[in-house]
Amino acid sequence: MKWTAKLALAGVVTAYALGQASEAQARCDRGERVIRLGISEQANSPARERAVTSLRSAINLEMQGRACLEVIVDDSQFSAGLGVTALQAGTIELAVPSFTELGEFAPDFQVFDLPFAFRNQRAVQRFSALVGTRLSGQFEKFGVTPIGTWHGSFDQMSAKLPIYLPSDLAGLKMAKGSHPNATSIITSLDGVAQTVDAKDLASFVKDGRVDGQFASWRSLRDTRSGQTHDGVTETNHAYQGYQLLVSKSWWDGLQLRIKGPLRQIFPRITNQANLDIEQRQTNAKRALINNGVAVRGLTRRQRQAWLDEMKPVWDRIENRELIDILKIADQSL
Repeated sequence: MKWTAKLALAGVVTAYALGQASEAQARCDRGERVIRLGISEQANSPARERAVTSLRSAINLEMQGRACLEVIVDDSQFSAGLGVTALQAGTIELAVPSFTELGEFAPDFQVFDLPFAFRNQRAVQRFSALVGTRLSGQFEKFGVTPIGTWHGSFDQMSAKLPIYLPSDLAGLKMAKGSHPNATSIITSLDGVAQTVDAKDLASFVKDGRVDGQFASWRSLRDTRSGQTHDGVTETNHAYQGYQLLVSKSWWDGLQLRIKGPLRQIFPRITNQANLDIEQRQTNAKRALINNGVAVRGLTRRQRQAWLDEMKPVWDRIENRELIDILKIADQSL
């Protein structure tokens, strides 16, 4: 991709890596090995989008003349876990499904969707380290290989009144955000789950059409809706992560001149992407505090009250050994 090198010389690689430059018109040069990554726009998130863009930038710049990455955006082919099916069919070589989407193929991944499963990102990392081999082994029968885990973000709770206990949600109209378990959490606590576009959220909050919301720190800051509520409770009640997958047959058959550089690029971009999302969420939280938003935490007893209410959801997980490991990883459970 000769134009990529020109971008580098022009000093705009950083903007490109952040997704501010478009590759829509880019095409692989003759002789370059085309690597296709499929993604669903409907199920996309800022964290995943930035990581994909950074990966595309790294491959196209560093492997110029040997390989290039093309990102294919198609909801009909890659949403709701269909990316794994596309990998199996050879339609694409790379996919980045969410843990929720993976739960359709590998039930053990459903543990990541449990409400209040992790206090923070460190708990997620401890759990992943303890069960990494067990989880990655589930992919073998599908003919795919995991090559990186990308962090997403946690959701918090904010409302027109302070949220401390499950009973505080009763009767509230809550914007549910994007997490798959949000509706069941809200309705099980006698709240009313509502779907609200991010651009409309602040106005809905101001005029009373929405009493509160489940949202990440970044969303709370960017929509300015966090500033119109009576503070934010740092619940970390819902987590979303992503798994970078490759087709096993494709990966195993790659020539060393292609596979060698990719072995270096994949972990480096994964580390960068994970540091990026953590820093962005921290910055967003600080920005809210600096703007006068009250940020509250949960005591151990309050968090246990939420876990007690969520027990019916936890009981649906068939692999109880995973729950025991989860309790070890998150020592407050």
